[in-house]
Amino acid sequence: MVYELIKNIDNKEFDMTVLSYGGKSNNALESRMEQVCSVKYLEYAGHIGLQKIIKVMKCMTSFHPDIIHVHMGGVAFAIPWGLIHHKPVIVTVHTKPENAFSQKNEKLVRYGIKKGAVVLVAVSEENYKKVREYFNIIDDNQCLYINNGVDVNRFYREKHDGFAFINVATQDENKNQSILLKAFKKIHMLHPNTKLYLIGDGPCHSQLIELRHELKLDDVVDIPGSIGNPEVYYAKADVYVQTSHREAMPLSILEAISAGLPIISTDVGGIKDVVDTNGYLVNDNDEDALYNAMKNVLECSSVELKQMEARSSEIADCYSSKKMAQKYCQLYRQCISK
Repeated sequence: MVYELIKNIDNKEFDMTVLSYGGKSNNALESRMEQVCSVKYLEYAGHIGLQKIIKVMKCMTSFHPDIIHVHMGGVAFAIPWGLIHHKPVIVTVHTKPENAFSQKNEKLVRYGIKKGAVVLVAVSEENYKKVREYFNIIDDNQCLYINNGVDVNRFYREKHDGFAFINVATQDENKNQSILLKAFKKIHMLHPNTKLYLIGDGPCHSQLIELRHELKLDDVVDIPGSIGNPEVYYAKADVYVQTSHREAMPLSILEAISAGLPIISTDVGGIKDVVDTNGYLVNDNDEDALYNAMKNVLECSSVELKQMEARSSEIADCYSSKKMAQKYCQLYRQCISK
């Protein structure tokens, strides 16, 4: 999301610097970001204590920013700095508000809101309502809804053999890809020409590989890890499947609808904003419902499938990264003017 935002901001109007308190991973995304703006890596790992917070804040001071835009854990540095230097802090909330911040960071957010220094941005309409209620925000200017955006022109489809499901996400307990593997096992027994792509990495990556082997799916489930060009996999897939316990608005679903893929997802967070006649919403952790939805899409007529694909493409037009950047730039201008 950060990359899609900064690459669509006019650098003649805004001088941008991305500050990462973590280390450099030397991946494709970092390389693309470094071509767009200045990126500084502080190489901090492990527990972020007071000493590290002070060092990060000193680094922020060296940039003399007029606005700080942070995500999740970055509030530990940004809000104290913003309060000290009387600069606005924009915080994008990517998940349910009760899960977005640690206890200490949530106190910082609440204090920043009270002092009028913090603006919260929710990435879905559903989460916007929850954020306002959770933080008891009355002032409309302190909480906004700006949807995540993707480069809708980057994604495409190509002819391929068989029928493929795909999931692109961090592989952790929240994303719950194990239930997808189990449901796919049943699908594959009925339809041997099916495939599954699980793209991503995370703490559950090795467990998913082990589960794939236990289910005897080694030849039909591809788990390549984290990749820099997911569009190649979207292109040869037929349906995107999301199995998360909680979400706000995952970029992967926006990428999938940009590729014109029907969507099957758990009915969590703001996903209902982008899934209607282009797929199915199922209850969280309901393996039978997930299996039935996958089976329905797989066995539907070619006309029905084309209709779902067309609807996904139609919805994707509202979630371009250019439109997202325009909304954030307007917010930046409003903050500066105050």
